[in-house]
Amino acid sequence: MKRIITLLFALPLLLASCDHSDDVPDVDVTVTVSGCTVVDNVVYIVQGNGFKVESVNLENHGTKNAVIGSVVYLWDYSRVGDSVIAPYSYNFNTSATELGDHLFQLEAAVYAVDYSPAIAFLSYDVVVVASADDIPGDAPDDPATTYQLHAKIMKDSAAGDKK
Repeated sequence: MKRIITLLFALPLLLASCDHSDDVPDVDVTVTVSGCTVVDNVVYIVQGNGFKVESVNLENHGTKNAVIGSVVYLWDYSRVGDSVIAPYSYNFNTSATELGDHLFQLEAAVYAVDYSPAIAFLSYDVVVVASADDIPGDAPDDPATTYQLHAKIMKDSAAGDKK
């Protein structure tokens, strides 16, 4: 009997927590990378050079707190690692990576007060080249140069919501 009474008291709390079940947080995601060159939104990496995600950050446009829970890294659709501690950095060893086109992806779990949990799924085209001479345009001489890759979380337009 006590369990039923306890469940009855908890029921309004459970229903109230589902109030914004269709809302996603209004955030932008910035991924800072190094050991590469970005030309026309394509990431170029010289084979054997270290490619590193320096940080993954949120820019919160809402009034309530938002955080990243964890980040999962994928290379050519295969999970290669994850990070659960800010700044969510990760090192990629490219010495055995084949030359040519690849796909770099990351999934970041985003949690915000009064919003449904969301997954920021970012995908970038990568070209692994044999030398810096193979990168189009002027490649910087400093390998410590960092680049910021941006993305915005939006509602799915297929469900009839505005982007």
